[in-house]
Amino acid sequence: MAQSADVRAELTAESKRVIEKAIKFNAMPTLRRELTAATQPLAPAVKRVVRSLPSSRKRVGEKGGSLRSAVANAVTRKIKLSRRSMLILVTSIPHGGKSNLARAFEGEIPWRHPVFGHEPTVDQESHPFFYKTLKKYEPIIAARVKAALDKVERKL
Repeated sequence: MAQSADVRAELTAESKRVIEKAIKFNAMPTLRRELTAATQPLAPAVKRVVRSLPSSRKRVGEKGGSLRSAVANAVTRKIKLSRRSMLILVTSIPHGGKSNLARAFEGEIPWRHPVFGHEPTVDQESHPFFYKTLKKYEPIIAARVKAALDKVERKL
């Protein structure tokens, strides 16, 4: 997805201190587990939203499933920790086929395709879902990450 609409939060001095402390006391696995638990609702929330977007028909029996399912299955969450940064990344990494249409579905690129029996090509309406969902969960996740950092600091 585009860099311009990324949801970002900067580390506070307190957060950096907790990460340094976790590195010093060899507690990075504990910190990673706590952050994983704190950010657990992100990817499932995005998947749930994309699967519930409007559709003119259901293609459950079709080979490869529906477009919405393919895009939802490409959504992943990763956590990367280092001395200077803590990165919680929710991405839609296409695996080929219909999951490649996530950017068009979001509205980042134009979505024109041929339709049998109509004009040669049509403009498909976009259904922004990704950043809107992440923005909605941003305050909740920020509070949960802060609580996870506090919990790790208490353990240390």
